[in-house]
Amino acid sequence: MTMEELQQIVLQEIINCEGTVEKIAIMKKNTNLFKNIQIALFDEESSNFEALEDRSFGKYHLCSIGDYCKMWILDNNNTERVQLNVAKRVYFDINIISRIDDYLNGKIIDDELDLVDFLNYIKNENYDLEIGNSVIERLSKSYNERLFRRSMESFYKYLHADSFGKELALETVNQGEFERFYNHYKQIGQMCNDDNLNRQYDFIFCMMMKAIIIKADKKCCNKVDELVKFCLNELKCIMINELYLLCLYLENSQDVIKHTFAKFHSSIKNGLENAVRNTTWDIYHARFIEQEMSLYDEKTQMVILPYFATNDRGVKDYWSINPRKMVVIKDNRPINIYIHNIGDIETIINDKNLYYQIVDPSNQIKRRIEINNINIIEVKTALLAKLKNVTI
Repeated sequence: MTMEELQQIVLQEIINCEGTVEKIAIMKKNTNLFKNIQIALFDEESSNFEALEDRSFGKYHLCSIGDYCKMWILDNNNTERVQLNVAKRVYFDINIISRIDDYLNGKIIDDELDLVDFLNYIKNENYDLEIGNSVIERLSKSYNERLFRRSMESFYKYLHADSFGKELALETVNQGEFERFYNHYKQIGQMCNDDNLNRQYDFIFCMMMKAIIIKADKKCCNKVDELVKFCLNELKCIMINELYLLCLYLENSQDVIKHTFAKFHSSIKNGLENAVRNTTWDIYHARFIEQEMSLYDEKTQMVILPYFATNDRGVKDYWSINPRKMVVIKDNRPINIYIHNIGDIETIINDKNLYYQIVDPSNQIKRRIEINNINIIEVKTALLAKLKNVTI
């Protein structure tokens, strides 16, 4: 049996057993298996650092990837440690950056008191501020260079100010330092041309379109089965969290229909395709942040907690519908394990052979090879043509 297979068996033991003490005992017993591996648990009775809750100010939300009040970091260096040092990093939704810019340029904001309180809370709590994810989204679409630059300057003022308020509008910026800031994020934003990023986005986009097409098809009885078949046969890819969410949508869960996918069913601005693209970005931000986050720095023994700042209720609900149960950090790469996993999808799949194909190791290996040959542009083009004829 390989080292990786042994790790999988022991990790499953940790997932299955109850109680932090028992999990620590398994970790200690298998020290040699867990060199350079950390495990972040999100379902413990307590935490080994100061508890930190999600916060909301009216429609403005700070979303977390799991319950930080029940988070416990396990690794071979700190199984006995009670308190760890914590840093908080907040990633911004593009809508928050737009609000900052509107506010500082004189536009009336109906809930400006909530906005000011929200942004000052982030400042007062010493969050690290990160906007790379939102810049990538902005540059992936057509945009006005002048307005983009203005919004970046508005955020730059907020970034370097002690507090947020109207007075920031009158502040001048050091142009040399701002240019370095602007060019840095403009360079990050060019990741919108990255093949790997675009491919991941397109896979989610195609899953979303297929789910809408299936849902609108009155002749289709086993809607979840059809979506799973599509993922297995045409995408050669099972993205568990996104698939779980779309299964809820096909099962008419009002939580996801009214909030996470609200853009589909309220007045659809600029058409259904635009609504699907924007919602795909809402979901993709979480996946992007997952891949970027470190969660635990072994050298400094610092816990780095990621948050997402948004004023979109659907985005907030997406982050809370299926939070993480555990994150395994292996070779500095996070592997996310969710509260709701493939077992929850199994209960609503009619054809159990589909479930077998998902979980069977030989089929998983085969998909990992075949996915490289998928022409996702062709799949996307065909679905876009079908989407034009859909009414929901």
